[in-house]
Amino acid sequence: MRILVVRTDKLGDFITALPAIYVLKQHNPNNKIIVCVAPLNRALALACDFIDEVIIDKGQSVFSLAQEFKNANIDASITLFSNTRVAFAQFLARIPKRIAPATKIAQIFYTNRVSQRRSEVKMAEFEYNLELTKELFSEISLEYKKPLLVFEGAHDVYADFCKNNTIEKEVVAFHVGFGGSSDANWSLDEYEILIREVLKKGKYQVVLTFGPDEKGLYEEMQKRFLGENVVFYLSLDG
Repeated sequence: MRILVVRTDKLGDFITALPAIYVLKQHNPNNKIIVCVAPLNRALALACDFIDEVIIDKGQSVFSLAQEFKNANIDASITLFSNTRVAFAQFLARIPKRIAPATKIAQIFYTNRVSQRRSEVKMAEFEYNLELTKELFSEISLEYKKPLLVFEGAHDVYADFCKNNTIEKEVVAFHVGFGGSSDANWSLDEYEILIREVLKKGKYQVVLTFGPDEKGLYEEMQKRFLGENVVFYLSLDG
């Protein structure tokens, strides 16, 4: 079976999709897993040995995206976080089985709508994603290996980061940004309270990380922690 998994938002959101993608592949290794992701997640998707093909949502027209889906000969799709555009593209591609959370107007374009009420935040995001796989395979095992990914050279990259930023303590990193789809994210004031508590202990080096489209947030947090021992990291690559 050729299965499309759609998650076209930010890096952190795509990471929450990986357990669901992994269990779909493990359920039957003959399944071909195709993912549709944002451009910034392309490299991560290609690094996953449980992903067979990658479709990039570059913001092309809905008809162009639908044609890419159609060319991929997909048997079933699971859209972990939907919007009208990706929903309509799958409808136009005539994917036989289209699964998604029952939310927003986009749900009318899916054949299988799963009521999850994510706004109640009764589970972590990755658990809601795993739950959707059971709509395709009711008997699927939701167990997955931990960690899912191990990157060669990660230790060297971390060592270089610490050296370049004169870090000698253990690091506690915070990513305060989010794409708006999270119902459980804290406010900046709440993050500030927690970060200041960590700073008081003096045991850890606080690092704040920001994505390429979060420059405003990066500057805001720099103002809040002016003069504090905080490392600010703005990624230009996602």
